Amino acid sequence: MNQVLIALLLLISLPGLADDGLRTYPPTPEKRELVLHVLKVGPSALERSYDYEEYIDAAIDWYCKGDATILLPLLNAEVDGCNSEALGMFLGKELQQNPELIIKRLSSFPATTQKHAAILGSAADGAGWPPATSKTMRSNLAKLMKSPDPAIRKTAKLWLSTLVKFEKQQQKMG
Repeated sequence: MNQVLIALLLLISLPGLADDGLRTYPPTPEKRELVLHVLKVGPSALERSYDYEEYIDAAIDWYCKGDATILLPLLNAEVDGCNSEALGMFLGKELQQNPELIIKRLSSFPATTQKHAAILGSAADGAGWPPATSKTMRSNLAKLMKSPDPAIRKTAKLWLSTLVKFEKQQQKMG
């Protein structure tokens, strides 16, 4: 199994071969295993660390196409500025478009992972969300805080408080 991963990593790290096939859905078992491995290990798993963003993007694409199981490895992946922007934009958009689904999925994760997701989703690309978008997010979260499911209520409350804190910080800075 490790030999397969090493061979795939070598192929993908060759110039011109960081293929768009990473985003093919559903992925082959080998590509899925490779992406999960790279998300777990981080950029150091690759010869060219700047290719790491392709793996983050592939995981986001897979989630958007229906692979809910990729969400936890994606949130546990090592992030830097560029990757945190991609994850933040993705999470914020999910909160706008599929609020109940993303909060329900996040509610099953450890509290630290939920908080990490809330911070990324609140910050978006680092500058936060436009006022109208932020208002939609707050409204969605307020509705979810009335859910009969206590885990969903708790996760929505965490995200809402994180979003409000982020917005207050942004107001102080700007």
